[in-house]
Amino acid sequence: MHYITALGADPKLAVAHNSLGRLYLTQGQISQAIVQFGEALRLNPDYKEAEENLRVAKTSDVQFLQQRTIDFWLAALCILIWMTRGGTNRWVFL
Repeated sequence: MHYITALGADPKLAVAHNSLGRLYLTQGQISQAIVQFGEALRLNPDYKEAEENLRVAKTSDVQFLQQRTIDFWLAALCILIWMTRGGTNRWVFL
């Protein structure tokens, strides 16, 4: 990871923080990406690319959490339907 090496040499490189954030984002490590984009903006408040990347990362994080919540409630609903039918082996999937 060249970005980490670069940041080890100079932790004030906003471009390296932004690039590392993009790498984390592509790997699905959204919270780490948000930290890196935030640091890039702290170092360079006018860094438009980092600002846009942070917006995308935060949106991705919210969408991920919303989908996990939906998945949870659908599973709970399936269990509830199963239980109300007397616990038979007749599962209902929506």
